[in-house]
Amino acid sequence: MTSPDLFDAKALRLHRARAAADFATYGFLYEASAEMLVDRAFDISRKFSAVAELGWRDQSFMPALKAKLNLDAAYTQVAISEGQALPLAPASQDLILSNLCLHWIADLPGLLAQIKAALKPDGLFVATLFGGETLAALHQAFLQADSELSQGASPRVAPRIGLQDAAGLLQRAGFALPVADIQTFEASYADPIALMHDLRGMAETNALTGRLKTFTRRDTLMRAAQLYSQLEPAEDGRCLAKFDVITLTGWAPAPTQQKPLKPGQGKVSLVDFLKDPK
Repeated sequence: MTSPDLFDAKALRLHRARAAADFATYGFLYEASAEMLVDRAFDISRKFSAVAELGWRDQSFMPALKAKLNLDAAYTQVAISEGQALPLAPASQDLILSNLCLHWIADLPGLLAQIKAALKPDGLFVATLFGGETLAALHQAFLQADSELSQGASPRVAPRIGLQDAAGLLQRAGFALPVADIQTFEASYADPIALMHDLRGMAETNALTGRLKTFTRRDTLMRAAQLYSQLEPAEDGRCLAKFDVITLTGWAPAPTQQKPLKPGQGKVSLVDFLKDPK
């Protein structure tokens, strides 16, 4: 299980406060992910009368929701942080959304259990979070640069949850019909320093408790940038950044939901299916 003190809560708050004023300049990934998330929520024909959004910014999905259909719902925005109880009454929400925030929650199993409890029977939860191989090349570049220049190894990039683990967490939290899928977004940058500047603007810079508390030496930074350009080259001397966005979808259990067939109850015989049609 992930340790709850994996992230430095104070550093995370400072990063977010610093990024908040000019977030729109750097929030392109959040906008793309939010649109994908809202599309997923309304792939089904359902009227939601009580909707909650979990996040850290004062930015609502409401405009995107209203664009999808005439939504006349009670709408609650909840700022979530590690170790705090979710301020939603049990069985009070038809729909709970969260966009690119949950990857900063160390005790994700505990939060998912609270989310499931806050949903009405047959209520829907949809969330996106960074996972998979997000910024894996940046982690590798800094790891090698630190090793070469004897600064000492320091965690630079937060560990990311894998797709199978994400699906397992939904099931463990008690969600019905859990689904996790992944989509990779690529962005092109003039150089790795420009990427790091954007990460700062997105409040996605290093907030690991075990990080070095001093500034990165210039020689280490330049070497890491050189290595990164080799690992993720793009056309015209630029470099790429890859972000894997995992989408989680789960339902609060209800008696009326479709359930998977028990073993041995299939309608089609495998023997018949594999028969030669000739």
